Formats: sequence, structure tokens, C-alpha cells
Amino acid sequence: MSSTSTGNQSISPELTTSCDASFTHLTAPDMEKPPSYEEARIPRKPITYQFSTLPNGACILLPPSDAADSRPVYHVRTFQSVFSPLARTTVIRRGGGDEGELVGEFEFGMSSNKPYISIHGEFIELTYALYKSGKAPGHISHVVPGHWTWARPPVRMYWDCTKRSTWTCTISGGSTITGGKTLLAKYTPPDITPRGHLMPTLQVTPTGQQYFDRIFITAILLEQKATFPAFGGPMEYKEHFNF
Repeated sequence: MSSTSTGNQSISPELTTSCDASFTHLTAPDMEKPPSYEEARIPRKPITYQFSTLPNGACILLPPSDAADSRPVYHVRTFQSVFSPLARTTVIRRGGGDEGELVGEFEFGMSSNKPYISIHGEFIELTYALYKSGKAPGHISHVVPGHWTWARPPVRMYWDCTKRSTWTCTISGGSTITGGKTLLAKYTPPDITPRGHLMPTLQVTPTGQQYFDRIFITAILLEQKATFPAFGGPMEYKEHFNF
């Protein structure tokens, strides 16, 4: 298991206007940036990213084909845990391959070990970082449908997973029209039917761009949890899972 410490601090990014009408330039060293960006170009409208699988079983997240930078944003690979064979470790890196900068990783499954998640080198027990709303931190919830809270600084995010067709990620704050919430992202899960297999998509708003790493990792984590085979089985099997 490897980790990389980036020394991130919570800061208020400095926004400056740009001659490009479709983008705002954000100059912040600790911004969660796409690969190799020194200065992130933050779009003024939501951007829909597409998941794509690789022959080796890994997955990448791709921007739209007409994007200014069409390189993969993230690379995801899942491994069987060496010390907990019935648990899975998922590693997320920037770019399109295993050599990219480590963003984070998480591990959970059928194991007596504590599940964990790491983002930017900070390791924490998974059930204290992401938990079902209405439950105490540290509580294990075996069913995904419902509301989930990401409670680690610098942002407190809320995932609404009540509808399988689309999950939404928000933060507190916003107009009364939006229920006092600001939309960060929409995740559309994969659609696997006899007619074909549609890959999932992730739409990120301009506000959500600065939290892209956390949005992406938690979306992947909840998707894995929702589709883990044992979660559809008898409760006696579910009780062996550590998240």
C-alpha cells in the first residue's frame, strides 16, 4: 500500500477574470487539479465526464471530446487485498495510467480489518469519513440507497443516492429555490441491460471543480458498495462486511 503526502491546506482560491468567456482562471496551489495543470481552468458551465474501461481491467475518466484538454483526468484500478483476500483495494491516480500522481485509495470488503480511505496522503477509518445521514460516524450501513455525508475537511459534502438513475452531490449553502444547497456533481450509474452496457458519467459543476478529487473518489466508493454482490444477499453475509 502506498501513499503520497501533498501537504494540502484548506485555502480560499483567488478567482480572476479571463478573456475566455467560457472559463475562469483559478490560481491556487492546493486546488484539486486535472493532471499536470499549473493553473486550473475552471469552466463556467457543468462538464460531463465519461468513464471508459481499459483492456487490463482499469478504468479512466475522460473529458468531453471537444474539451480544450482531452487527456484522461483519473485512472482507477482495483486489486484484491493481499492481507484480506475478501476485501478490495481501489487506487485512484491522475492521468491515464499507473504512473500518475496518487490521489487516493480506499479498502473495504469482507474483513475483520478496519476499512480505510486515503486522500492526498491523509488516512482515516472509512466509516468516520463517509457515513449514512442520520447515523453516527463509525456506524456501518449495508444498504446504499439514501443520503450519505462526507465529513472530512475542507468540505462537507452530501450524496443523495435515493434514486438509482442519478445520484447528486451537494454542499450546504444556496438559494431557497435549491433548498439551501449548492450542486457539485451528478453521477449517472452504469446501465447494464440485455440491450447493452452503458458506462457511467459524472457531471461536475463549476463549483464542484475545486472538490473534484473528493467527488470522484466518493462516487466510485459508493458505486462499488452498491454493486458488491453480497449486498444483495442474506443479512448474515452483509454483517461480515466492514463498511
